Amino acid sequence: MLDWLMIVRRQKGYALAVFIAVLQGISAVALLASSAWLISRAAQQPPVLYLSIAVVGVRAFAIGRAFFRYLERLVSHDSVFRGLGRLRTQLVEKLTPFIPAAIRSNSERLTNLVIDTEKLQDGPLRVVTPILVSAVTSILSILLIAWRSLELAIIFAILLLLGHVLVFMMARFTRRSDTAFDEASQEVQIKLFQHLSFYRLNRDFDTQANSLAGLDAAFTRQGNLAGKIALLSGAAAALVQLWLLAAIVSISVFISNLLAQDSISAVEVAVFILLPLAFADLLAAMVPGLALGRSVTKAASRVKEILNAEVPNQLQIRSGSDQLSKFEYLRLAAVAVSYPNAPTVIDDFSLQLNAGESLFITGASGSGKSSIAFVLTGLLQPDAGKYLINGIEFSALSRQSQVGAVGLIEQAPHIFPESLRVNLKLAKPDASDDEMLAALSAVGLNFDERGGLDLALGEGAAFVSGGEAHRIALARAILANTSVLILDEPSANLDYQRARDVIDLYLATWAGQNRALIVISHDLTLADKFQRVIRLETRN
Repeated sequence: MLDWLMIVRRQKGYALAVFIAVLQGISAVALLASSAWLISRAAQQPPVLYLSIAVVGVRAFAIGRAFFRYLERLVSHDSVFRGLGRLRTQLVEKLTPFIPAAIRSNSERLTNLVIDTEKLQDGPLRVVTPILVSAVTSILSILLIAWRSLELAIIFAILLLLGHVLVFMMARFTRRSDTAFDEASQEVQIKLFQHLSFYRLNRDFDTQANSLAGLDAAFTRQGNLAGKIALLSGAAAALVQLWLLAAIVSISVFISNLLAQDSISAVEVAVFILLPLAFADLLAAMVPGLALGRSVTKAASRVKEILNAEVPNQLQIRSGSDQLSKFEYLRLAAVAVSYPNAPTVIDDFSLQLNAGESLFITGASGSGKSSIAFVLTGLLQPDAGKYLINGIEFSALSRQSQVGAVGLIEQAPHIFPESLRVNLKLAKPDASDDEMLAALSAVGLNFDERGGLDLALGEGAAFVSGGEAHRIALARAILANTSVLILDEPSANLDYQRARDVIDLYLATWAGQNRALIVISHDLTLADKFQRVIRLETRN
């Protein structure tokens, strides 16, 4: 059960939500009991004064049930969503150091993680709360019945115990189908993600039919399992009704003896015979949640595995408290670099880059070009050697100073599927419209006729060209005012002239008095534009 409560373990509001849910359950039982008493007593045609209190009680419990139900939804969902937001933040912080280890390329793993995280909200909302409400309401009701008749309380206790056992058994039958349905749903999302992500590639190679066939098969499997779950849910509901019938018959037989002995009044007979109706609703509410228990447990286990994963030394993001006022130079001194559980990529590498300089780094694939970029941005820690900026250890600088000192624009700059304004404000949240327009103008962009800063860029920057995406990334770097800008394969997928134009733009914009530019590329035709060139060799 602790795994089911994973996202609300530190949320105080969830305990309050359970308390309110119990009040709602008690109100439902009290409503049925008071309604049965009122109808039975009214049939005896007593003075209206005798019925007025029961009438008020029925109204109060009816309003209370609806009120507490609504309030419980508000409080429980608020608690769960707050916990979910906190968990997402923890996962992002945990996964960020693993970026150099290429977790970003494992889309299926990330997609499954998103699904697992969303699944955790079912734990407190659909699994734990119905169980607690049913258990607490049943116990309190039995205690109240015992105050009137101990024998009748024992009968109710046995019937409710059997009802709960029946519900848990039904959940075991439906659990396997629910688990299979979750797996099928994950497959659908992954297939759909792959189909949309590789739409152009499938179109160019005429493989769309195969992609659609795989997606259709996943949808078909999901639909078949949904039908099976619906059938099992119907069977579970039918069994609860059979339990209800058996409970009413059992109580009727037993209570008839009490009535014959004058141990109970005729009015109370109706109350106790109809009382199982309220408990049937509580039991029925438990079935869907219990069926989800195993899938929630597995999701929690996978999420905890990531949260508890130890970050290797090379991937730890380290920062201190030193501040950097003005960039003068950066230096790598006899640096050795490797990835976790992998051989050394770079060994005994030294470099000094002064403000105002431009540097071109080239080499074959696997020679360590991108690894240098990760080291310079602090995403990858060297195994040996030193990394200094203005003579200060990079790891001793505050994270704000690190981000302001070195920035990276990757081969395919990430453009969020939001407006142009939102994408630019990522670099400087307090940037004014004039500042953002000035940054766009500096890189030769003008979107006034396409919506200006409110232009929607689309998923994967679908509504702008590749060149425009690079310019937007450069505009973000201008707003961030990064001292050293690193470009990883900026000319990829560009023709010769377009590649040179892009490099000219970066050089004109960035290589200034207090700035430096590093371009990492295998395209040697661009090397003549830079003040210095370093060629890396692949290690044997």
